[in-house]
Amino acid sequence: MISPSFSSPLPLPLFCLLFIMLGIPVSLTTPDYEREYEHLFQNCRNGTFKCGNITAGFPFRGGDREKECGHRDLELQCDSDITTMEIHGVRYRVLEIRPDRQILGISTIANNSNIHPERCSDSANTSILQNSLERLRNSTLDWKGALKTGFEVQWGKNYSEECWKCNSSGGACGFNFYDDQAFYCYCPPGNSTGHAGKEWFIHRNEVTDNLG
Repeated sequence: MISPSFSSPLPLPLFCLLFIMLGIPVSLTTPDYEREYEHLFQNCRNGTFKCGNITAGFPFRGGDREKECGHRDLELQCDSDITTMEIHGVRYRVLEIRPDRQILGISTIANNSNIHPERCSDSANTSILQNSLERLRNSTLDWKGALKTGFEVQWGKNYSEECWKCNSSGGACGFNFYDDQAFYCYCPPGNSTGHAGKEWFIHRNEVTDNLG
């Protein structure tokens, strides 16, 4: 749901102009680049990761979504209708995605012996799913069992306002070609400002600061 505190969508020419003012424009105008740019615009705007019961768009990459459409630390993979994701070198199964709260429900994969909960930082926003928590309290489940049953992690950066403004102005939300931690709004190819085929740097932010 769009927050009522957001301002009205900016006209596309003005929105793209703000990208130029906030960053460093780099001109790339070859025909091959223009075709690639149009492909990325369409893919980031319409591409969806689908695997089993999991469906995801921005800020994730993987599946039909190009790497420029999602953050490098939010890459999903699909194997036999099971969605997985690697966090700090350990692969987990993705049980659910709640983008409105930046929350992933995940569980450990069978026979994964690389899990060390004590290594998660004290600031990590991690919680055991409710059914596992009750069983832990009742001593009918140990920590390894809880991790297999499921727990939640929250990714650190909320891009909802930037992405809403980008989409409302006709653009597509993604990440920078050369710095896949920086948010990037792909303006429609051939837009009236003449700035399609350029890139604008917005900001840099680690997504997994809050992942254990």
